[in-house]
Amino acid sequence: MADQLPRSPDQFDRELNFGWINKFMIGLVVLTLVAFLGIWQLTGPLKSYLASGDAEDSPLLEPGQTALPPEPHLQIESYADWAEMQTAQDLELASYGWVEEREGRVRIPVQEAMDQIATHGLPSFEATGDGSLLTPEATN
Repeated sequence: MADQLPRSPDQFDRELNFGWINKFMIGLVVLTLVAFLGIWQLTGPLKSYLASGDAEDSPLLEPGQTALPPEPHLQIESYADWAEMQTAQDLELASYGWVEEREGRVRIPVQEAMDQIATHGLPSFEATGDGSLLTPEATN
């Protein structure tokens, strides 16, 4: 075991063959450059072909069908869409309206609901055992 320990600091440097490491790194750089140049050469004709307008429609499209993808389309102005959606939601939360007109369920503004709960408190419900709840008015 003691004979395997280095006797001098430069003993490790003699064990490594830096010539092969340098040749490998140079080969890797050359291979990368060849691959880059090959791809660059292939993109030239492809760009000119696409720019010429000779590209055919997809064979997956039906005759007369446009190349427009089906709904939903990607958002173009996401911030404007977000602001529009938020405005619509704020308007809905701040106004009265029907939720289910046949059942007599209405929507009231959030601030009004909070004021009613603050003055009257939360209603109490009774468990029926089947997972539904009864209000005290329904039991009378």
